[in-house]
Amino acid sequence: MFPLIAKIGGKLGLPMKLRPVSDNAAIFVSVVMPVYNGANYVAETIESILNQTHRNFEFIIVDDCSTDNSPEILERYALQDRRIKLYKTEKNHGNPGGASAFGVRKAASRSQYILMTDQDDISHRERLDIQVDFMERNPSVDISGGRMRLFGGHHRLTRPALSDDAIKALLLTSSPISNPTIIFRKRFLDETNLNYRNQTSHDYLLLAEAALEYGAVFQNLRNVLVYYRCHGSQSSSTLQEPIQITSNRVREYQLQKLGICDPEDIDLFNRWKANRMYRSGKDLENLMHLFQNIINRNQENRFYPHHALVKRLRHLYRKELLKSKKILQLIQADIFFTPQSPSV
Repeated sequence: MFPLIAKIGGKLGLPMKLRPVSDNAAIFVSVVMPVYNGANYVAETIESILNQTHRNFEFIIVDDCSTDNSPEILERYALQDRRIKLYKTEKNHGNPGGASAFGVRKAASRSQYILMTDQDDISHRERLDIQVDFMERNPSVDISGGRMRLFGGHHRLTRPALSDDAIKALLLTSSPISNPTIIFRKRFLDETNLNYRNQTSHDYLLLAEAALEYGAVFQNLRNVLVYYRCHGSQSSSTLQEPIQITSNRVREYQLQKLGICDPEDIDLFNRWKANRMYRSGKDLENLMHLFQNIINRNQENRFYPHHALVKRLRHLYRKELLKSKKILQLIQADIFFTPQSPSV
């Protein structure tokens, strides 16, 4: 095993005991990794995939016109392991979305699942086994992910929402499944023709479209599936402004699907999400009414699970009141956001 992988696995551990799953050994899967100037860490990422306990896979690597020595590293590994399918794009996409979409399109027709990995992260060696086993045992789930252990600049364990209801309640504000841990049921992607877009926040948009357009069923596992490396040159750091802009567009798309199209409402929602709301009495009142409008519109459209959405928005509004020291309004907020059964 690559030394750093062994070190991380031994030092940080797992919240649950993982076990290899031999019953699914014959299931063929595709792992997709976009690469752009990833020479510093990509070898460790490749090693973590090649050393998986689940052996029956193809590893699709898409070099998005790297200008460092990533191509040499990738070519060396491709010569050593026939499971690696190495591609190079004609031009750089400027974000991981385009290369990710390219890789997904190259997945073999016999593949039953598609998993993603970033060029600088490390997959737990039983990741494929665990995720394939879960999807086989839960045929209604279309897309799932799991926990990540952060290392490098930050050291913490992510704790994503687990159930489909809780995940969808988060979808309006943020991407609820970490893309480096994601697994897709390939049949679902084939039937819906869903894929990543050539933009930042490509993973967030795909999940929103999967839920709102096609009723996808989501799940997150409690297992730590990926060790997520934090460093200054990763795309989440270098593309912060474009990510914020495209994330706002994903939220705007969801609001418009609900029938909320007033530019002032959309602006308020995005200002609130970017922590740029004035928190004046008027802004807070407008935010409360916007949240209530979201709840009412959702009762008509049923895009999000009603009770989970009400609980989520009440929690978020209470946080705003606490930040603004509007303690006396907390009781009013609890009454205002008391879940009612959705109308039939």
